[in-house]
Amino acid sequence: RGSKYDRVVLTRTDLRWVLPHPPLSLLRPDFVWVPDTTQDDFGGIYDRHLVMPRGVADVVLGGWRLLTSGKAFRVLLGIYGNEVLLRNHTNTERWLAARL
Repeated sequence: RGSKYDRVVLTRTDLRWVLPHPPLSLLRPDFVWVPDTTQDDFGGIYDRHLVMPRGVADVVLGGWRLLTSGKAFRVLLGIYGNEVLLRNHTNTERWLAARL
């Protein structure tokens, strides 16, 4: 408690690992690392496992705050323009991509 971390790891509890996680020493500490699954990104960024610098954790994990504050619509309007008024382009993967 009270310790500062250099990185934050976000992973879903139902994620099944078939191989060991890459050592953190192999992952650049100044980038968000997202596994390339070649699927499951649904037009956005795969959101089931991420390793990120502590400094960007608020942006990556702040989606709920934007949704509950009413600011999410403005973010999506800025990304997709008036197209967002015509149909729903959002899913969790696209919502992550819009924030990053």
